[in-house]
Amino acid sequence: MLFDETRNRAYLEAMRAVITPDTVVLDVGAGIGVLGLLAAKAGARHVYCVEPSSVARHIKPLAEANGVGDRVTAIQSRIEEASLPEKVDLILSVFTGNLLFTEDLLPSLYHARDRWLKPGGVLLPDRARLHLCAVQAADEHAKAIGRYQAPSLGIDYGVLAGPAANALIAWPRASGQPVPLTPPLLACELEFATSTAEGTQFEATTVATRPGTLHALMGWIEIRLGDAWLSTAPDQPGVHWSPMLLPFRTPVEVEEGDEIGIGLRYIDNDQVFWSIRCRGLQQRQSPVLDNPQAMVNVMLSSPGRHGPLGEQGRLLLEALQAMERGESNAAIAQSLLERHPQRYADLLQAQRAVGRWAAGYRARPTSAG
Repeated sequence: MLFDETRNRAYLEAMRAVITPDTVVLDVGAGIGVLGLLAAKAGARHVYCVEPSSVARHIKPLAEANGVGDRVTAIQSRIEEASLPEKVDLILSVFTGNLLFTEDLLPSLYHARDRWLKPGGVLLPDRARLHLCAVQAADEHAKAIGRYQAPSLGIDYGVLAGPAANALIAWPRASGQPVPLTPPLLACELEFATSTAEGTQFEATTVATRPGTLHALMGWIEIRLGDAWLSTAPDQPGVHWSPMLLPFRTPVEVEEGDEIGIGLRYIDNDQVFWSIRCRGLQQRQSPVLDNPQAMVNVMLSSPGRHGPLGEQGRLLLEALQAMERGESNAAIAQSLLERHPQRYADLLQAQRAVGRWAAGYRARPTSAG
C-alpha cells in the first residue's frame, strides 16, 4: 500500500481538487499515514491520522521528516474510540477490501462519517461498486482445489477438496486474465455519504456468452475518487487490492446461451456465501460450510438470537465490572483464580487473560499528536 503509486496517485489527484488551505482532514485507518501525508503536502490546514495498530508510532516522525509535522496529528486508536478536537472537511479511507465488504471495515467508515464529518464534507472514496462474473480459470482451480484429487506418497487428500473450494482465492495477476463466460454483473453499489449497509445479498440470472468450463465466480471492485474511478478488475493496472476468485468444487461445462444463476450473500469477512445454478446443477460454497464453529457463530450472531452468557462471557463481564470499580489487573486475576480454579491452572494464566481484556477494554491514556 505504501508504494502503490497507482492507487496513491489516484487519491492525490482527487485530494488536490478539494483541499484548500482551510481544509481539515481525517485519515481513518491511516496505517503509517501515507494518505494523510499526501493531504498535508497538498496544503491541508491540519490532518488527523487515526490508526489502531502500533504502526501509528511512525506517522509523526514521517510527517516531521517531510516538513509537515506541525500539521499532522497521529492518534493510535480505533476510530470508534478516538477523540478529535474538531470536525473535518474531508475523510480519507481505504476500507473497501478486495470484495468491498472484506475485512468488515465499512461500519468504521460510517461511524467516522456520522461523528466527525462536517455537513457538506467530502469522502474519498465516496462510492464503490462490486462486480461479479462467471469465469474459466483452469490453472488456478487446479492449484487450489484439483491438486487434492491426486494421492501423494500414498496419501489420499481428496477429503480436503471440499474445504479448499470454500476458500476465496486472490487472483495472481502474473497468471494473466481469466476467461469470462458471462458479462460482468453489478452485484452492489454503495454511496458512502448515505449508506448504512454492512453486507449484501445478490441474485441474478445471466447467459453464457461463450462455451467453456465454469470454475469460479470472479469479483472485483471500483471506487470513485473525485471524478475518476479506480478499478481492481483483472484487465486494469495492478493495485494492492486483488480480484478474487470464488471457486466451485465441481467445474461445470457450459455452452453459449446457457442460463447461469449467480448468487452472493455477504454478511462479514467470515460469512460469505456464493452459488451457481446451471444445467440442473446447483453449488453453494462458503468458508462457514466446513467450519462447525463458524456455523455456530453465524447462529449466535443472528439478530433474533437470545440467551444467557456462556462461561467465557461471564468471566469477561466479571473482569470488566472489576475494572470499572478501579481494581488493578493483579487483583482481578487473583480474584478470578480463587473464584474459578477449574478455569485457570495458575495465577499466570489468569493474569494473561486479564491483561488481554485490559488492553482491549480499559480506557486509554490520552496522548498528544
